[in-house]
Amino acid sequence: MIIPAEPVRLVIFDCDGVLVDSERIAAGMRAFRYAGGLTPAARLTGPDTVVFEDMRELPALLAPVGR
Repeated sequence: MIIPAEPVRLVIFDCDGVLVDSERIAAGMRAFRYAGGLTPAARLTGPDTVVFEDMRELPALLAPVGR
């Protein structure tokens, strides 16, 4: 699906690390990967990626994206 928006405004959420980093980076997207579930944080790291373990952290993590 194509969503017409500026790449700086797009955020990707990924909880299993399946997202293809090269495609995401080429599109200028940043990934937020949730490590509070079954997938260990070490498997979720990657370029331009924020790994977090508590959903309560999300609003503060997203604030710089909206600027």
